Amino acid sequence: MHIQRTNYKLSNQTVYPEGKKVIRGNPKTYIIEKIIGKKKVKGKIFYEIKWRGFKETTFEPRTELIKDQQKLIADFESKK
Repeated sequence: MHIQRTNYKLSNQTVYPEGKKVIRGNPKTYIIEKIIGKKKVKGKIFYEIKWRGFKETTFEPRTELIKDQQKLIADFESKK
């Protein structure tokens, strides 16, 4: 089983999610281009993230993004 820590990065800020460890290999860095959506699943908030250099989007938990991406989340919420 391969578990890899993911770094979320916007400009010079990087988030290292808690509780995840690198067992083999190096952590990858993905740069957030923008938040394009939001959903709530079982009481938890997830943001739809557009990643720089990728066409696909993913839903990431607010609990991880809020650690270092408060401004990005606040900007998205204020535009709603």
